[in-house]
Amino acid sequence: MTYDEFKESYESKVLNIFISDNNLFYNFRNCPHCDFILAIHRHIGYKNNKCPKCKSEFNLDQFTKDYYLGLCEDAKKKGEYNKALNCLNLVIQTDQTDANLWDHRAFILIKLGKHDLAMKSCDKALVIDPNFYNAYYNKACAFSLKKDEIQSIINLQKAINGEPKYKELAKTDSDFDNIRESKEFQKLISI
Repeated sequence: MTYDEFKESYESKVLNIFISDNNLFYNFRNCPHCDFILAIHRHIGYKNNKCPKCKSEFNLDQFTKDYYLGLCEDAKKKGEYNKALNCLNLVIQTDQTDANLWDHRAFILIKLGKHDLAMKSCDKALVIDPNFYNAYYNKACAFSLKKDEIQSIINLQKAINGEPKYKELAKTDSDFDNIRESKEFQKLISI
């Protein structure tokens, strides 16, 4: 962990530490009531939602969600997409109304080559938030990987219309290699 990463974690009062020798993941948070440092990984294991110092209750569900999201991100960084998906699925079981979670799930499923499931996750994200343009982008990636140029272009166009940054991303994203040479794709990214 770099100093800047530690500083950011300290300021946000969240610290995730991965000890690779033991393959253990530690998550620490400050108690919202007294700033006592809570070892969330232990509180999850014991299903304990009380601070040992001030005895106040805290939202263990939210801290559990954050813990598994930390595990998911750690697994993604290591390319362990099955583990990342398992962790993310645990989070989604507790919160099915977060479009961002469904979109992250789509990204992981694309990495695992499960394009149809990825598109379904994108659709769930878009039902929750029709203006979640990253879901259109991920859906376009999945369609491209399935070699469905028309649907890929349609979804990429929606992503770009919502947020122009997706045009620049698509220019170098290898997920679009299947359709990169098509006239429609070239026209879309050069406008």
